[in-house]
Amino acid sequence: MHKFLGALEERAVQLDRMKTGASISSVAGSTVGLAGGVVSIVGLALAPVTAGASLTLTMVGTDWFKPLYPPISLLEYLLG
Repeated sequence: MHKFLGALEERAVQLDRMKTGASISSVAGSTVGLAGGVVSIVGLALAPVTAGASLTLTMVGTDWFKPLYPPISLLEYLLG
């Protein structure tokens, strides 16, 4: 019984670490999304002034390149 409780405690600590990592990832992802939105708006706002050259900022901000960088799966994340 004591051995079982020790193993259970180890699993609980591991799950807590994973939850912390997931929370950090969520905040980082939200920040990147916000930055992308700002870049898109700036690109659109500057389009008339830059004769359309700033539309590159809009493409970057809207993740047009996202398929080139697929997110890692949960399994890949856990295996490190």
